[in-house]
Amino acid sequence: MLKNKCTLEEMVRGTKPVERGVPTLMVPTTAGTGSEATPNAIVLVPEENLKVGIVTDLMIADCVILDPAMTAGLPPHITANTGIDALCHLMECYISKKANPLSDTFELQGIKLVAKSIRECYKNGSNLKAREKMLLAACYGGICIASSSTTAIHALSYPLGGRYHIPHGLANAILMPLVMDANKEACLDKYYDMAVAMELDVNGKSKQEVADMFVKELYAFNKDLNIKCNLQEKGISEDVIPELVEGASKVTRLLGNNPKFFTHEEMADIYRKLIEANR
Repeated sequence: MLKNKCTLEEMVRGTKPVERGVPTLMVPTTAGTGSEATPNAIVLVPEENLKVGIVTDLMIADCVILDPAMTAGLPPHITANTGIDALCHLMECYISKKANPLSDTFELQGIKLVAKSIRECYKNGSNLKAREKMLLAACYGGICIASSSTTAIHALSYPLGGRYHIPHGLANAILMPLVMDANKEACLDKYYDMAVAMELDVNGKSKQEVADMFVKELYAFNKDLNIKCNLQEKGISEDVIPELVEGASKVTRLLGNNPKFFTHEEMADIYRKLIEANR
């Protein structure tokens, strides 16, 4: 049990330590959330059919062990969904308004690791070298979340998880190319950087062409990893788009970090395209 007996003034001045409670050692069993490196926890608010974040330094681990053997037995579809979740963390944090030199270093390195290893992990889950790269990438993503935060992909995915119980990584994955495409014009330079990190062929291409190629690669990830979701079976049709937009618009903690301001109409268009693409 936490016993925070000190006042805020004492915490700021450092005159009295915060009692953190039981020491924690975290060993992730998926290469996805990077939660072992974040101060975040996500909870479901049933009354609002929405997932929300709780952020406190008290949830940062005292020690972390990244053991690829702990992820070797993951089924391919979980490997894919959680791996794309890690990629979303890295990309979103890189384009976030809160991005900074520290987070940028981890983000680009993490994106490079994902590009080199996620397909191999999906096809050959026993490849511990590939698993290790994905674990590092996920952890890097967690470090970046703590430093710069995610953006619109996560904001739009929360209603899909909260209202319709679509797994978090899968919700992010199916939204990823659509949201990144919608953000494209606001951050061409950063899309160029991420394309270079993925080792895409950028030679002789304009930044616009590279950004288009980068988004195309995101669609290719989902295709190669067989990521799809029958939204109709989940009860998601165009009739519920207003509810999804209402839920997403409440996630101002993340939407405020997005490089482009999304109107309700633009969010509705993304959900509409998502429904059409996953019929």
